[in-house]
Amino acid sequence: AAVPGREAALQQVEAEAAKREQGMLRAETAAQAQAQMLEIVRRVAKAQTEPFALRATEFGAPRPLGDAYGEVALTVTVECQIEQLISFLADISNQPELISVSDLQLSQAAEKTKTIPARITFAGVVARSLVPAKKGGPGF
Repeated sequence: AAVPGREAALQQVEAEAAKREQGMLRAETAAQAQAQMLEIVRRVAKAQTEPFALRATEFGAPRPLGDAYGEVALTVTVECQIEQLISFLADISNQPELISVSDLQLSQAAEKTKTIPARITFAGVVARSLVPAKKGGPGF
C-alpha cells in the first residue's frame, strides 16, 4: 500500500538531484574539468568593469567529495584592488556551474598602487568517475 507514496518520493528526490547536478562540470577527464573551470574563471575576470589578469594558475589533484561526487581544484594568483576582488568573487558565486572558493589568501597591499596580491583556490564539482581510485590500504 505504501509503494505508490515511496515511488512518488523517489521521483521527487531524483528530480531534485538532477536539478542540482546541472551545475556540475561536465568533462571526460579531470584535466578537462580543470581546464573548463579555468576558462570560467578567466571569462569572469575579463568581464569585470576593470578587468584584471590572472598572474599564475595551478591545478590541484582531483579528490573525492563524499561517496557520489569528485572535486577538482584550481589556484590562481591575482593582484587587484579590494573592490575588484570582492566584485570578482561575487560574480564567480553567481555562475551556473558548481564552483566555489575553497581558500583565499591575501598579502599586504602595495601602498602606492593600493593593490592586494591574492591567492584564490576554487573547487568544482565533477562526477566521481573522474577521481582516480586510491591504491593500497592503510599503512601503504
